Amino acid sequence: MILRRLLRCAFAGACLVGPLALLVCEALPRENPPPTTPPPSWVVSRPFPDIRTLNDVEVFAFDEERITGAYAVGTDGALLRYDGATWLDESIPALGEDLESVSVAVDGEGAQTVLAVGSGGTILQRLIVDGDEGRWGILPSPTTKHLFGVWVRAADDAFIVGDGVVCRFDGAEVVELVDEVLIDSGGLDENGDPLFFPISDALKGVQGRGPDDVWTVGPR
Repeated sequence: MILRRLLRCAFAGACLVGPLALLVCEALPRENPPPTTPPPSWVVSRPFPDIRTLNDVEVFAFDEERITGAYAVGTDGALLRYDGATWLDESIPALGEDLESVSVAVDGEGAQTVLAVGSGGTILQRLIVDGDEGRWGILPSPTTKHLFGVWVRAADDAFIVGDGVVCRFDGAEVVELVDEVLIDSGGLDENGDPLFFPISDALKGVQGRGPDDVWTVGPR
């Protein structure tokens, strides 16, 4: 199910996802606005009734009036792409894994790098260059743990987090960051130095400002 939020105001765009739903917030044109602006409303559509649950959505393109490009992912390999008018089904049911997160980076020439991650250490890549529609492919993963979040900073840099794991993509391969991801215990070791231990909690999301300024979140 897809819900579209219609606003009779200046442009505002946002998307929400949850069980059985993808919600797209899009503005109506501003010509001849009514004297009183009505409250926003969500409009429901079901272009793919067989897709059960959508877990994440990423908007990567929009103009002054509406969203023109987005991706959504969900259970059983669900992959959807919005082209500005229609949601296209690019799902991979044979994958057999649930997808939890999707992220897109667009460079100055319009080339897209798209990563989606999920259960079983699944990492998918969709690379689009020079207007080519691109294809989804499976990247070799350094882990079989459940992955919950991905942030693509550029074509050659992305961070992926999951069940006690943090990985980084350099444009060619994905590696697990073992020595870099340590938690300060607040105690001291036998030499009086700060005591650190590896992270074991499930990290649920990741975002950043640059390669050396990245945040990830989880329990506690």
